[in-house]
Amino acid sequence: MEKDYKVDITIDIKSKLRKIWEGKTFSDNLVLITELFQNSQRANAKNVFIELKNGSLTFKDDGCGCKSSSDVLTLDQSNWTSTNEGFGIGLWSWLAVKSVEGIEVKSNNWKIILTTKEIFENNSLSARLEIFENKIKGFEVTIYSHIFYESNKTVYERIVSDGEMQLSNVYLNGYLIPKLDLHEEARGKIFSKSFSNKYFDATLYPTKYGVVSSFYERRKIDNFYPTEYVDGVIEVKRNALTLQEPDRKNVIRDDKRYDFIEKLNECRKELYLEIVKSGDSKEIDEHSREIDMVLDVEDYEKYILVDDLVLEIEENSRNIDEFDPTTKFNSFNRLVDTIKEMNETSQLSLIDNQNDHQEEIEKLLNIHSEVFTWVKVSGEEIEGVRVLTESLTEDMLESLSVLSIGGVVYKKVRVEDYKDDFKEDDEERTSFITLKTTKKSKKKDTLKSVLKKTNRKVWVSASEMEDYADLISKVEYYGVKVFIARNVLHENVFKSNNIPYITAIEEGIKKTNVKWDVELKTKKEEKFIELLQPLCNYYNLPLNTFKIGNLKLMIETILDGKVINREIIENKKNSIKLYGVTDGEDIILDRRALGLQRFNLSDGNLGVNEFKALMANLKTISHELAHLLYNTEDNTKEHRGMEYLIYDEIVGLYLSI
Repeated sequence: MEKDYKVDITIDIKSKLRKIWEGKTFSDNLVLITELFQNSQRANAKNVFIELKNGSLTFKDDGCGCKSSSDVLTLDQSNWTSTNEGFGIGLWSWLAVKSVEGIEVKSNNWKIILTTKEIFENNSLSARLEIFENKIKGFEVTIYSHIFYESNKTVYERIVSDGEMQLSNVYLNGYLIPKLDLHEEARGKIFSKSFSNKYFDATLYPTKYGVVSSFYERRKIDNFYPTEYVDGVIEVKRNALTLQEPDRKNVIRDDKRYDFIEKLNECRKELYLEIVKSGDSKEIDEHSREIDMVLDVEDYEKYILVDDLVLEIEENSRNIDEFDPTTKFNSFNRLVDTIKEMNETSQLSLIDNQNDHQEEIEKLLNIHSEVFTWVKVSGEEIEGVRVLTESLTEDMLESLSVLSIGGVVYKKVRVEDYKDDFKEDDEERTSFITLKTTKKSKKKDTLKSVLKKTNRKVWVSASEMEDYADLISKVEYYGVKVFIARNVLHENVFKSNNIPYITAIEEGIKKTNVKWDVELKTKKEEKFIELLQPLCNYYNLPLNTFKIGNLKLMIETILDGKVINREIIENKKNSIKLYGVTDGEDIILDRRALGLQRFNLSDGNLGVNEFKALMANLKTISHELAHLLYNTEDNTKEHRGMEYLIYDEIVGLYLSI
């Protein structure tokens, strides 16, 4: 017959204490300093007084103290109302102090004395107890060891480093230790943000990697790196994490830890979303990779603004490095000077059809003065604008401060006042394609809303703009909007909205020229074609290369095999969009664009009117000759370079006749 017996569960207290003494329990032999500060904190002490001298270290505080001496000697028993964590084991860390001899603890009306000799040599687990009449407030703890001297730098620095972390006032040998603001450095970072919830108080800021400094009761927690891409400080609240006894420096991997990290990740997302909402383009670019790792596209796409990114490449910011565009204008000046000599007058006659030659007009206005310059402005900004309906003289330029030419308003300003602006403009034109941010308005459109406004759109990475420069120019020339992804966030928005990459349209633009009435209908047309014969001879072209007719252009944009746009381009009375076309071996100049009715052309004469007719159409002629002679494509770097070269050659040719 079986019998039941009971066996008591016991604990070997002496062995546990010996492990502490041998350094097998606590992480370092000065952990007692940290534990004493923590006891003062839990006792709600407002002041802590420390004396380090003559082989002893004394801690005094004005906290609640302890009524019973037995509570101090009972391992893992809590008498603190401020916590339910173990009490007693921390104070026993005195055994871990190197060469420690003993400890005295005073509180209320009692004092206990413990020595290593009594415990480990005499095998006594009893402490000597003294009772006195006069009660003291708080705790007073003194530890004896030969390492406790004021000159011991290691001990001194440990007291200071732990002391500056306390909320109470800490005095070391009579000197107040300055308190450390854990969050001060983090708050000084760009985009830092503070959080407070039931798990923690934190100040976080964005970073590429990040190791958040975590504290519990203002003690550093080791080996706890709860999340990436943020840095800063976290003060863990009580019961938010399970910390490993006895020193509570490491976090136990349990459900509390997972809940804690989930809450921290929510704060991290809030932090990065704030960058997207309030950061400027440069700041968003700087943190784009981290934002991409922390947030989903749907989190931030509605906050990416149009002015955060370049939507298109502007024609006036393109430049050809291999060809100097000023050469063309120098030749143009020579033509102007020739016309002035022919007219034998000081009048500076402007080009007919000014809208086609705004760049030449601006340079022409500024040719004679280094003090003043004419700049184009909005007509609504200037009152009393004088509309120019006559030839402009140099005297008139000196007397006027504002004028209108061909519907464009110009204002005269001092070069000195605007030199910084001009310098910035010059720098923007030094590369072939220049990014330009649109002006910010009070009401900002989001990128997502702008994407919905057109079906004709592709995107390109900013890093590949130079590689696809010609293709970018080509697709924009035919009315396709090119969006530029300056960072991974833009790329994600484009991809999530199914915007094709620019290479998808590489073979997707089809243009068809429509020509009719290709014949010489008036004497002026005959005289103009005759005026172009020297060009045919110069370039070894047939004499009938140049023709005059009516033109239309149909452009189909094909994307992903579908025609997404079909556009008819044709000239109207007050709107010239099509100037000429190269068709095989012929160059057909549009009749309406030529505007020959403006010029009084003479038979076999190269006079003022003939020069003016050439000047008005020189850009078109150079453009089409570049196609014919060099087989270049519209709006490419190569084409513009050849056009400039031919332009200069034509000017030189006619000046030599």
